[in-house]
Amino acid sequence: MSKFRSLNVDVVVNGETIRVGGRERTEFVNCYKLDEIIPNRYSEILIVEMMMSLYVCGIDPRHIVDEIKRLEKMGSNGYTKEATQFKHPPLHPLWHQHYFSEHYIVPNIENEVKRNFDAMWDNAMGPEGSVVEKKHIDNLVRSVVSGSIETRGNEKRLTGEWLIFSKQETGNIYLCMANHTAGDQNIYDKLAYCCEHQFPLLEPFSSNCRVPRQS
Repeated sequence: MSKFRSLNVDVVVNGETIRVGGRERTEFVNCYKLDEIIPNRYSEILIVEMMMSLYVCGIDPRHIVDEIKRLEKMGSNGYTKEATQFKHPPLHPLWHQHYFSEHYIVPNIENEVKRNFDAMWDNAMGPEGSVVEKKHIDNLVRSVVSGSIETRGNEKRLTGEWLIFSKQETGNIYLCMANHTAGDQNIYDKLAYCCEHQFPLLEPFSSNCRVPRQS
């Protein structure tokens, strides 16, 4: 167990400060068996974020745990996009893996419609010049809604928000959850504040610590 487990973490939600203590985090870790899956390879802030995502947003932690198992080669190949490395500072050389839940169904449908609506229309409406009937509309709705999710899942293109991690020879180290619209610098600032002391030798933290401060 990390020595940082004894620290209390205060989170502000809708103007209210919620204290997440070490005992609560330990109970959560035990519930989802993270010490069995990735012992000593996760940050305390990741646990807090998973807890808050459940309590505030209703996102089942198993969605994140399933992606961790996938990355650890302990689960299925999944339905989300493959993990991708950040190409540019300040987040390079870290990686991100999408996790999916029902909260992200609408954005996935929107993205698939933008990508493939002409084909959806042609398949649903039949040959050019066909009389539009109720069955055609039903086919189009089915193709747009369930078909979009099924297609993206089969092709491993489902997207959601991010699980940020570092690839190491000794195993991945899982750092935090992130909203991909937050901006790379904001994500890095959170990582540096919350994770650097727990994993000071990780890049990009280590290199940035060696950069002389300008007076």
